[in-house]
Amino acid sequence: MGPSVDRLEHALVTLLRLGNLPRTHDRLVRRAGARIERGAYIVLAAIGDSGTTRLSAMAKQLGIDVSTASRHVTRLCELGLLERTVDAADHRAAKLALNDAGRRALDEIRAARHEALAELLAGWSQSDLDRLARYLERLNSDLIDRVDAEQGDER
Repeated sequence: MGPSVDRLEHALVTLLRLGNLPRTHDRLVRRAGARIERGAYIVLAAIGDSGTTRLSAMAKQLGIDVSTASRHVTRLCELGLLERTVDAADHRAAKLALNDAGRRALDEIRAARHEALAELLAGWSQSDLDRLARYLERLNSDLIDRVDAEQGDER
């Protein structure tokens, strides 16, 4: 596996570095007509994907401090993209969910990301795209299993 793993590690690091550049994110949110910082977008997407969640659960899912998550949530609430409601099961806690504006913003950013990715991959064959998607889904699944197992070890 040696050289192949080296190539893969380098390719993944490069992909993540380029994908996380501030100018990459800024270009995509501008394309969507949104004004959301990178960190806040990740929080918005996590809440959008979960439907409704508690701050602590979302922070754990993202692997960030509750204080960092709270700062992003406060900003997203100020932008009018999130709703906080009292958790019926635990009145001390709040539930977070996207409101209509938040759902629209998330959908618009995801559409801009999809469009940019489609432009980037326009020269790829359908079979190459299918193969890449399948391999990335498999890698993600293996990573999720590893993270879940490690979190189980911490308990």
